[in-house]
Amino acid sequence: MTSLTIIIPLLEDTDTDLFETTLVSILENRPEEDDILVVNAAGYENCYDLTQEEGVVFASADPSIGLIDAINFGVQNSNTPYVCPLLCGCEVAEGWASPALGRLSDENTAVVIPKTEKITTTGRKLASFGYALRRDGVLLPLRSGKLPAGTLAAPDMAGVFFRRRTLLDLGLFQPALGPMAYADMALLCRELGQDVFFEPDSVLTYSAALFPALSPNNRLTAQEALFRRWAGVWKERAQSHSWRLFKEKLFGGADVRRAYALAKEELDAPRPELLLAEAREVQTETRGSVAKPRGGRLEAAVR
Repeated sequence: MTSLTIIIPLLEDTDTDLFETTLVSILENRPEEDDILVVNAAGYENCYDLTQEEGVVFASADPSIGLIDAINFGVQNSNTPYVCPLLCGCEVAEGWASPALGRLSDENTAVVIPKTEKITTTGRKLASFGYALRRDGVLLPLRSGKLPAGTLAAPDMAGVFFRRRTLLDLGLFQPALGPMAYADMALLCRELGQDVFFEPDSVLTYSAALFPALSPNNRLTAQEALFRRWAGVWKERAQSHSWRLFKEKLFGGADVRRAYALAKEELDAPRPELLLAEAREVQTETRGSVAKPRGGRLEAAVR
């Protein structure tokens, strides 16, 4: 039974060589039953006729589509219990998905964060699991699979495993959040009572130049925007957050004040409280009913 769809967003400005590197890596190292769905917004001609590979589908998408919308498109057009969006430029090794899928076999697990190895120009490998978010709104880079006390997982965009049903229940990823869309989804899953795991034995590799780390100011803007979005859920943290914000603005200078000013802009995304309430209602309605099978091959007719 097919359990995983690997989603590759191929956007109009994507380097074709990076896409082909990722696709070949997956084809060489995937279990035969896994599906690959390429969200083809670049008009890629598929000159190697890769659709002859079983379970590989090229789904045409609007050339103007953004990254998060392309990933949502892939999730909606997959037909497996689990999905793993991978950005072009990522490479995988034999057996890379098995440990993560083992985690997801637990029905209460919704997100599995693999280890990413960023290769520097000197060939050095930098291990990363994304970020940890403190409840007062601070993003901490993670270099190991262990979360600091009192923090929540905030994975980066390179590649993460998700339970598809949970993504649908929570309204998919919010494009307005940009690079924090995965972090927001991990937080939603945790608040919904589902588990988020790190899996160091599932490894993705890519060049550090492809996905540079957030600059200090961009990280300040991202963490503040994320906290403001979650303020309705994390009301008990508002005082400590306000005190930290005051000190950082006071001592951080004009750049810090500018970063936080950018975060004040209203996000065009539904509030977490609304998404969580709707997801809980869906789960209540389906609890006790017979689940429909969600396995099977992707439909080659996806357009």
